Order: sequence, then structure tokens, then C-alpha cells
Amino acid sequence: GVRDKPLLVLSHEGKGRVALLLSDQIWLWARGYEGGGPHVDLTRRLAHWLMKEPDLEEEALRASAHGREVSVERQTMKERPAPVMATAPSGARDEIAVAQGEPGLWRARFDAKEMGLWRFQSEGLTALVNVGPPNPREFREVASTTEKLQPLVEATGGTVRRLSNGGADTVSMPRVVELRDANRYGGSDWIGIRQTGASTLVGVEIAPLGLGLWAMLALVGAVVAAWGWEGRR
Repeated sequence: GVRDKPLLVLSHEGKGRVALLLSDQIWLWARGYEGGGPHVDLTRRLAHWLMKEPDLEEEALRASAHGREVSVERQTMKERPAPVMATAPSGARDEIAVAQGEPGLWRARFDAKEMGLWRFQSEGLTALVNVGPPNPREFREVASTTEKLQPLVEATGGTVRRLSNGGADTVSMPRVVELRDANRYGGSDWIGIRQTGASTLVGVEIAPLGLGLWAMLALVGAVVAAWGWEGRR
């Protein structure tokens, strides 16, 4: 700016942020004056920075995984950031040194020896990354089965049914029968639903009828009196 003074000032104030654009000539960029300028990008990114968009943070710690290879990225405005502390799923901790890849970006890569959730910390920043399948337990047995619930169902007199055995046109819906008391709640082509007759009292309201009746009588009396008085005039 004029006399080498800044045109845009950014600051962190407590939990909030402040941005001050010390010029009212940004409209010249929009009009294409002397070639114009990136007024849309500037104002949009400025607004997103004020809303704490993670990609625009000047201090950030990111981590990603591709197979067993883990990439750690430290974004900072400092000349050199502190090392990154890595915590493995087992709780083992190790310090990772990051090397500068671009101005303001420091990176590190390593092969994870453990599968699971890794935690990275550096100067108050935290990043998490999962190494391996997103849900390893769910991927162990992906086929549906009735065997898991069978013991519980048999102990309570219920039944487990398949609506289809895999064919698109072989869907079979059992009949639903309401039962009050029975030893078995299922047959070859039906399933039973027990009627418990349970109810829940959600509230009680009491309204005095006497007051309402007397008020109505008083209102009717007033109307009759007014009508009679008007009739005698």
C-alpha cells in the first residue's frame, strides 16, 4: 500500500478473528481497471478464513494414509516447526521429524507397523488417521446369517426368518398374528406379535366445570339483560 503500509490486516482475538481491508478500491478490480484483479477469490477466502475453514488455517496439522503408508503434513508460518508426536493404536509413542517440502509446508512419510487409529500431535494441533480398512470387524463377516440371534430367539420363543434366499423373485412374507399368551411365537408361515396391553400415562389435566358453568350463565344473563333493556327503549 501507500508508504509500504499493509492493505490487509488479519488477527486472532480470543476465540474470534478480525480482518481489516484498508482500501475502498477493490471495486476497481471488479471493473477490470488496469487489468483488474482476483477480487472474488480474495473476498471469498477472506470470509472463509473468518469462519475458520480448515484449508485456510495458517497453522494446521494433517494426516492421511494410503495402505500402510502414512503422510503427515505440517503447515506453519514459523521458520521451523516442532517435531510431530505420533501415537500408535497400541499406545506406543514416537517422534517424527518433518522436512520442508514447500514454503510453509513440512512433510513426513513412514510405513505404519500397526493397523488402527493413529494420533498425531504438534504444538497444540491434533490429527487422526485410520490405517487399514475403515471397519475391520464389519468386513470379517459380510454375509448375513440367522445363527447369531438364534440362541436368544429360541430362549424367548421367537423365530428368525429370511425374506429371500438370494433370488430377486423369491421374497416370501410370513403372516403376522397377534397373540396374547403363547409358548411359541412363530410357525412355518407365520410370526406372532405379543399383545401386552401396556399403556403409558403421559399427563393429567383437571378443569373445574363449576367455574366454567357459572361464567357461561353470567354471560348469558348479561346478554339477556342487555337485550331486554334495548327492547324497552
